[in-house]
Amino acid sequence: MALLICAGAAQAQVISPAVSTAVTVDAVFQAIGGKPASSGYLVIDAPDVMEAGKTQVRVRSEISGTGWLVLLKGRKGKPAAKPAAPGQPVPPVFIKAVPFKGGEVAQTSMEVELTHDTYLTLVAYSRGRWYYAERELKIAVPALSSPRAQAFSASSSALPSMPASAAASAAAKVLPVR
Repeated sequence: MALLICAGAAQAQVISPAVSTAVTVDAVFQAIGGKPASSGYLVIDAPDVMEAGKTQVRVRSEISGTGWLVLLKGRKGKPAAKPAAPGQPVPPVFIKAVPFKGGEVAQTSMEVELTHDTYLTLVAYSRGRWYYAERELKIAVPALSSPRAQAFSASSSALPSMPASAAASAAAKVLPVR
């Protein structure tokens, strides 16, 4: 239970700083003090392919008694993301954590900013055990902004164009088939 800290009579629960500042999913797993089991009962609902920017991601646990859902940007066993710029710190993997009361359906929606292909990891706490699920989300590259499309566009614009009258007369000539 290293992730949850109970405070006061209201039993307010907050996320440990070790979780919210971790730069890898594995570091989050160490901070919660457990080895989460992979689960098919956790759902990360988002488009498989999307444009870069903000998108709505819905998460849900079908494990009864789920008390927490924690969404992370990254994947178990993979190194931390690269910093945004040289010399800058690696960004934390933590996106959001949502507590649920007993008997509540553990589902929520959140906005996530994605700039490149990314794995999302959903971690759930239920009845003293941790579970996780991962999902890869792809970022679509607009056709004309890809290097290959730009090269094709540049090479085709460099070709000499045919005058409209020549194009029309070439289209009008039909050669007999022998």
